[in-house]
Amino acid sequence: MRWRCVASITRHTATISVRALNWDHIKGNWKQLKGKVQKKWGKLPNDHIDVVAGKRERLAGNIQEVYGIGKAEVNRQIDEFADSAH
Repeated sequence: MRWRCVASITRHTATISVRALNWDHIKGNWKQLKGKVQKKWGKLPNDHIDVVAGKRERLAGNIQEVYGIGKAEVNRQIDEFADSAH
């Protein structure tokens, strides 16, 4: 049982690391990816997308504000976007 917990933590850490790398890619290529963001979250005004400037927390806050959805759902959508953006 002890090994199972370690394996689970290792997988979780690996997932977080991959997502962090994906977001680093997004942040570095924000100007090129703004169109994909606009397509995914079409209700976000362009000025909201410009203000995000590749910052995940700002994107999450803008999505929550405009769409009125919870933090968990927003994070799920952003993770899905980040996974498909590389």
